[in-house]
Amino acid sequence: MVQARWKNELARAMDSDRNGQSEAMLVSHFPGAVAQALQTSRRLLTEGLVALFAPEHHGLVQSGVRFLAKRIGVDHLTSGIKA
Repeated sequence: MVQARWKNELARAMDSDRNGQSEAMLVSHFPGAVAQALQTSRRLLTEGLVALFAPEHHGLVQSGVRFLAKRIGVDHLTSGIKA
């Protein structure tokens, strides 16, 4: 019963016709899950850039993470999230 309720809430939150309210609804209904997803995403992106960049360029990793977050439009969500 509870799982069905959350499934319905998630479906409502992901509805693309909500005029930008989906993101706010997701964050308000699932703050722990959103925070965990953001931390995991940032960690994986950081690890990927560390693997991609030569060791002498590792100082650019955090700038790369910030650039990509801004580029894909999630920078407002990721501020303050540690890898």
